[in-house]
Formats: sequence, structure tokens, C-alpha cells
Amino acid sequence: MKGIMNWFTNKLAPGMQKVFSNPWIAAVPFILVGSVISIYNVFVRYIPSLPDLSFVNTFSFGMMSLIVAFMVTYFGMVELDHPKYTITAGLTSVTVFLMALCPTMATLLKNATTGKTELTFTDINFLGGSGLFIAIIVGLVVMLIFHLYAKLHILEDSATMPDFVCEWMNNIVPMTIIYLIFGVTVFTIGFDLVEFINLIFQPIVNLGQSLLGFVVICFL
Repeated sequence: MKGIMNWFTNKLAPGMQKVFSNPWIAAVPFILVGSVISIYNVFVRYIPSLPDLSFVNTFSFGMMSLIVAFMVTYFGMVELDHPKYTITAGLTSVTVFLMALCPTMATLLKNATTGKTELTFTDINFLGGSGLFIAIIVGLVVMLIFHLYAKLHILEDSATMPDFVCEWMNNIVPMTIIYLIFGVTVFTIGFDLVEFINLIFQPIVNLGQSLLGFVVICFL
């Protein structure tokens, strides 16, 4: 018994602490919730009277790309030592990711009946696992622009403007630049970012599905 406790204290506990100190572990609960519902759905097949809870999976694990888009930028700004921009940059990344899905996986159209502009998803799977590559690329681009702007140190230690005004301006400027870059690319030029990014990463996907890719992954 003493040997087990020593192993738990000196071997297992430090290893688990190292694992759970990784910021990406924050995404695990969303994965676990989806996994629980997936197991539950197995019983639904044999007991049809059970209620359908697939919506839980859809709005937890099924939104993984949104979560990754936020986390890539958020933790990137933390690592780059820009704590003032973490939340704003992360939220910007999420909204820009949704923009990047247009026009292939999402459409932004004005309803002729109501006159309201509607965002319609043609493939909701791209909010989940199918859109992970896109979310990562968008997150990295947003992080890079915020980082480059932060290095300029604009309005920092200003003696003429209040601190909160300086902070607002230092968030508004990079956000505007990012929205203009992605907006012009997607809506004005009509460039399909989804197809372009998938085209770049398709060889990696194909490699991962091959025997050679499986062997390489095992040795990583």
C-alpha cells in the first residue's frame, strides 16, 4: 500500500499536473460532454423511447472549431506577453472564423421578406471537427496582426488621453484591420478561404490516412 501511495505521489501526480497545466486541456470538457452523449446515443438505438439528446453534442463538441479559434489566439497572446489583448483577440478570431466560412460553408444574404441580413450555415460540421484547420489558420493570422500592432506601442503611456480611451483605440485599430482584410478577401474579391486552406492541408490529411502516415504519427 505504501508503495502504491509513493508511486501515486512521486510518479503519477507530477505527470498529471504537467498534463493539466497545459492550456489546451481547457477544451477537454467539451470533448468529454460530446463523448458522453455519443455513448448515450448507442442506448437510444436500442431503446427508442429515450429522448434525443444529440443537440448537446452539436453545441459542445460540435462547436470545437469555434473554441479552437478562440484558444489559439488567446493563448498565443499570452505566450507573446500581450495580456491586454487576450480576450479581444480571441473573440475577434471567433467572429473572423465565421466570416472565413463564407461563401462555401456559410452564406450571408438579405431576406427579401423580412429585410434582415441572415447568416445561414450550409454545413454545420465546419463549426466542429471539419473546420479545425481553418480555425487554427485564422487564429494564427489574427494573433500575428495583434502582435505586430502591439509591438508598435501606440498610445502607451499617453499623458493627454485617459487610459481606457487608449485601450479602446488599441483594440479597435487591429480589429478593424483584421475585419477589412478578411472581409475584402471573402466578400469583395470572392476568394474561397475554406477551399484554399483545405487544398493546402489535403496532402497532410491523405498522409495521415495512409500506412506511412500512421507509422510516422506513432513515432512522433
